[in-house]
Parts: sequence; structure tokens; C-alpha cells
Amino acid sequence: MIGVSNITSEEELQAFVTAFAPYFFKYLSKQSKNIFDCEVATSIDHIKTMPALYDDGNGVRKQVVAPLQLLTKDGDAQIAAAKDAASKANASSQNADTAANSANAAAKKVTDAITDITQEKQAALDAAASANSEAAKAKTVTINATSATASANDAAASANAQAASAQAAAKAANDAAATSKTQTAACKVQTDRSKELNDHPTIQGDNGNWWKWDEATKAYVDTHKIAKGGMMYPSFIFKRNRLYVRDNSSLIAERVRIRRNKLYIKI
Repeated sequence: MIGVSNITSEEELQAFVTAFAPYFFKYLSKQSKNIFDCEVATSIDHIKTMPALYDDGNGVRKQVVAPLQLLTKDGDAQIAAAKDAASKANASSQNADTAANSANAAAKKVTDAITDITQEKQAALDAAASANSEAAKAKTVTINATSATASANDAAASANAQAASAQAAAKAANDAAATSKTQTAACKVQTDRSKELNDHPTIQGDNGNWWKWDEATKAYVDTHKIAKGGMMYPSFIFKRNRLYVRDNSSLIAERVRIRRNKLYIKI
């Protein structure tokens, strides 16, 4: 057999490989282990890498060790994105719950206020009914007192005065209830108007003017007032071959240049 150190040509190398190959393959069959003879793993716990075939499509083929992180990096990124989206969704849900609780609290305050006004009105009506009952009793006393003495007449006059006072109290209570109802209605009108104006603030129109919400027509109308600023009281200064313009009303200075024998002023 040809020794490795004695190989001096390509033909000798081919002859050596041909002669050595059977012994080499026999050695591999005894010393190597088939992958299908390896222990079968039931979990990827504690497994860091796995064998893989590298093939760049240009003839380069080799066996490499591939980390498992390369196989799961896209999945890990998607899981992280999903967790972030879930966190944002939970935050939005909490904000919505807070807004709903605030709205419910405001609605409860309005309901409580209406309940209080209703109770006060009922109390006023009860007082009026009681006063009317007292007036009826006073009239009965007056009728019975016609055949009595002067002292009885005095007592009847006093009863009439009390009845008149009670009626006045009842009228005042009714007036108070009516005033409270009117104030409540006026408050609602102002609240609705404030909400309408808040929902339709003054805006800048396409023509550069301010547009204001018209409560009567329920539409925006042109105020014919320019929305952008302008120069109202300009003054000019010529210094070092340059012309400067200054707006005395706003104290904003702008440079004016002369280009090609033409004067340009930005206002």
C-alpha cells in the first residue's frame, strides 16, 4: 500500500484513497452512531442546539450545529408584540371603565338634584294643603262665632288672620317651587348651549378666515376676520445696505431683501 508521506502525484493520491476507503468506511460503521439509534427526546427542555445541513445553493454544503433560538426568534418577537398589544388593550379598557364611572357619578348627581327639588315641591304642596285645612276650620269657627259675644268675634278675627297668613305661606311655597322649576329648565338650556359651543369651536376656514358656529342656523359662518397674523403698523430701517421692517404692534422684526433690483417684503 502507498504510504501517505510517499504521495507525490494526483494519480498516487487517487490510488491511495481508493485503497483506503473500504477501511475508512468500515471504521466509521463501527465507531459512529446512527441518529435513529439515539435516545428520543420528549421535550426541548435543556436542549440548546440541533444538527442541521447548511446549503447555500451554490455548491457549498456542510453539517452545522443550529441553536434553537434561531428557530424561535420570529415566534418570540410575535409573542412579545402580542403581549404589548394585550397590555395596551387592558390600559384602554381601564380608561374606558374610569370614564364610565365618572359619567355614572355625574348622572347620579343630576338625579339626586331632581329628587331633592321634587321632594321640596311635595313639601310645599303638603304645607298648602295643611293651610287650606286650617282655613276651612277657621271659617267654621267664624260661622259659629256669629251668635257669640264680642270676645268670640275677636277670636274669629284672629283665626281669619292666621288663615290669611297660612294662605300667604302656601302661595310663597308654590312660587318657590315654580321658581325652582324655572331655574332648573334655564340651567339645562345653558348646559346644552355650552355643550354645543364646546363641540363646535371656532375654526380656521379654507379661505384663511375664522369661522364661528351659529347657534341659530346650526352651521359655521364666515366672520370675515383673517385667521393668520399680519402687520398693522410697520416701520422701516435702512442699515448696512439692508432694509429692515418692524411691526410696532407685535414687535416682530422681519428682514426685507432687495433681489435683482426688486424689493421683497414678507407680511
